[in-house]
Amino acid sequence: MDLNANLKKDFGNGVWTFEQALSVEQSVDVLETLEKLQYSYSNRLNKPIFTYQFMKSLQPKHPLVDYIHSNKFYDFIKFHTGREMTKTLSCWASAYNKGHYLTPHSDAVDDRRMTYIFYFHRGWRPEYGGNIAFDRHTHWQMFTPQLGTLILFDVDDAINRHMVTQVTADKIRYALTGWLA
Repeated sequence: MDLNANLKKDFGNGVWTFEQALSVEQSVDVLETLEKLQYSYSNRLNKPIFTYQFMKSLQPKHPLVDYIHSNKFYDFIKFHTGREMTKTLSCWASAYNKGHYLTPHSDAVDDRRMTYIFYFHRGWRPEYGGNIAFDRHTHWQMFTPQLGTLILFDVDDAINRHMVTQVTADKIRYALTGWLA
């Protein structure tokens, strides 16, 4: 498996997007796998620092998951971001549907150095919510999940505090996500 970096964007502050990192065919293949997984409800409600609601599956199986655990992925990251990663700390699938969200937080925990997110869905629109947004102190920099897009962001210095806006549509958006060291 190879990723496409033709539509790479470097937003500064250690945030990169790779639109259409996967072809439509590859993305649909992953999406169909994610749609068949068993998900468990994950929530942390009424906590003062960080709350969330979404569905997750902790052990997805797909060639993309194998790729995420490979030196090819680490080499891709180093070439396109200059950041050296040597280990995948986690890889899990998430499913966000109506009412799901993550409040503002940092992923800077333990050995985590970078977060990766691959997005999969059927016709997602910005107004559906479920968008990732980064706190830039004067504004929120928001990204709408696009089919087959990869987002990478640094987390080792807690600079990329972020959230996922609440999903308002009766649709599901999936992701493969996790952390790298």
